[in-house]
Amino acid sequence: MDHSAEMSIQETLAIRGQMDETRHALTEKLGMLEKQVTDTVQGAADTVENVKHAVEDTVYNVKASVRETVDAVGEAFNLAHHVERHPWPMVAGATAVGFVGGYMLMKKSPDELADAKFRHLSASQGSMPQGSYNGGSSFEPSPASRPSNYAPPAERAPKQPSQLMAGLSEWLGPASTQLQGLAVGTALGLLRDIVVKSVPKQLEGQMTEIINGLTTSLGGQVMKGSILGEQTNQQEQRWS
Repeated sequence: MDHSAEMSIQETLAIRGQMDETRHALTEKLGMLEKQVTDTVQGAADTVENVKHAVEDTVYNVKASVRETVDAVGEAFNLAHHVERHPWPMVAGATAVGFVGGYMLMKKSPDELADAKFRHLSASQGSMPQGSYNGGSSFEPSPASRPSNYAPPAERAPKQPSQLMAGLSEWLGPASTQLQGLAVGTALGLLRDIVVKSVPKQLEGQMTEIINGLTTSLGGQVMKGSILGEQTNQQEQRWS
């Protein structure tokens, strides 16, 4: 009995020691797990905070870029400011634009020219023949007042101008076309230089292509280089 009791006590002590070791190991593992979870949560919180700051910085930079672009575009189309900085180029550009616009708007069609000529000839003969308008822009005389060689406006053969007028027209034709192209190119070249100097650098190439394409569409001659820069250099050389 004494030997059995002693064995039971030893087994109980051994089991208790194993339980203590297991409890200690489990406590250490729980502490390590708690530390890992705490570090993970702290890292996630730091990541969220960093992402928040990055998003705020990005939004601020985008707002600043948009504000700068809007200000630059508004400055590019601020005519009063450009007139103060470049008065003579703006006067030249406005004159060229007015000349081209007036020529394009006031140019008469062939029917209108024929009607005006017919009215002038009729008035010079002392009486206006009776007739009526056919709903269009041309005047149709009545059959009683028609001359023997009369033809409708659409079929009327154009009168041959005199040799002097024909030669003058042929001589001035290319020069007039070149002057119109030069005027359009100069006006839009000044506008291109002003706009390009006012917009951000990343938009300079696109604005140059757009205005040069508009110049070509209007029949103008694209001016290479900066017109304002050349004029400024000439003024500086003149004053120096």
